[in-house]
Amino acid sequence: MSVLGMGWNSRATVEKAVALAKTVVQDGNTSKMTHLAVPAFKHESTLPVAVASELGLQLVWVSQQDMLDVQVKCQTFSQKTYSETGVASVAEACALAAAGRGAVLLVPRRAADHVTCALAEALAEGGAQ
Repeated sequence: MSVLGMGWNSRATVEKAVALAKTVVQDGNTSKMTHLAVPAFKHESTLPVAVASELGLQLVWVSQQDMLDVQVKCQTFSQKTYSETGVASVAEACALAAAGRGAVLLVPRRAADHVTCALAEALAEGGAQ
């Protein structure tokens, strides 16, 4: 199972988010995409609901603690993101946390048009609850 993690700011659009997501999935060369993982602290945003619908993925809201638990696996460190959210890379942390124990990054964080995406692959059962 592969999980797409996504972060965004208030200037992001559904169209730009979907475009970046499709690029990241293509670069990850996976056909087992099932979930879009996003930070629970952005629960008021409608953007991930629309993106998940457009991509045909199940939406998973990832808690702050779950993102913190996988920080050691994140490959990208954004000082700005860390200062604002307490995590090094929201997209990578969401993807890794939702994919479950033993998950690895297939595509590290990519950023474009106020959106970030990363792709993680579950190596064991138990991800994306």
